[in-house]
Parts: sequence; C-alpha cells; structure tokens
Amino acid sequence: MKGERLEVKDVKAQILSNKRICDSYYKMVLKAPYIARNAKPGQFVQVRCSNGIEPLLRRPFSIHRVSGKGIEILYEVVGNGTEILSRKKSEEYIDVLGPLGTGFSLPRAQSPEPRAIIVAGGIGVAPLVFLAEELAKKKIRTAVLIGAKTKNHILCET
Repeated sequence: MKGERLEVKDVKAQILSNKRICDSYYKMVLKAPYIARNAKPGQFVQVRCSNGIEPLLRRPFSIHRVSGKGIEILYEVVGNGTEILSRKKSEEYIDVLGPLGTGFSLPRAQSPEPRAIIVAGGIGVAPLVFLAEELAKKKIRTAVLIGAKTKNHILCET
C-alpha cells in the first residue's frame, strides 16, 4: 500500500549455506523469516561481518532471492569485511539489518502483453534475480541480458 512504512529489524540470521560460486563470488543463504516475508525486489540488507570491532561498519548487500523463510545474498570478496564473511560457516549466526531501501517499481499488468527487459553486468545482477522471479509471478514477459568481464564471470545464468 502506498505510504505504508515497514519496520526495519536487526535480526540474528542463521547461515544455512555460504558457498563460493566462482572466482571471488559467493552466495550466502540466511534464515531470516521477518526479512524474507517483508522484502521487495530491489531492497537490501546491512550485514555485520564479524562480532568484533573490525570491520566497524556493516556491509550493504542486495537481496538476491527470497525463498520461504530465507534470503540469499550474492557477494564478491573485495576487502576485509567480505573476506571475513566468506569464511563464515553453516549454523553460525550474523547480524542482519533489513529490509532497507525502496525497491524497484514493478510494471502493472494492465496491457494485454506486459513486458520487461532486465540488463545487468557482473555483481550488479544480484538484485535482479529476485526482480525476475517477481515479474514471472505476475506473468510479465521478461528478457534478461547479462554481461561480465569474461564468460567465467557471468553470474546467475540459469
């Protein structure tokens, strides 16, 4: 509903999996029922990478996908925070703040054949899987174009 504001929550999310998918890219699945229930395509979460003071600031990650009571984040190891995150194991817990942001404006299925085109490159594909899944639920025909530095860096091909 327009103007409705959802409460952002700081939750202890259980890591269900944290797997390297290629090179320095990882996919983490988190059990976070509140965030999963309330997330919209294009929103993000802020993740505290460690229990210590280093790194001090949380890291922002797009919500890659929502499935049941869980969310997925797709990330690239580029610094100390994401390096720490890449070493996290299943069954551990991390602090996750979300859902944050406004999210994408979805087209309305008013025309006889509503259509959408999604274009992304590299790690920029992360929030667009959730978007593509929501468009499919709304029966909006969607074309997806993905680019990357090399063929091996193409993420979310299927």
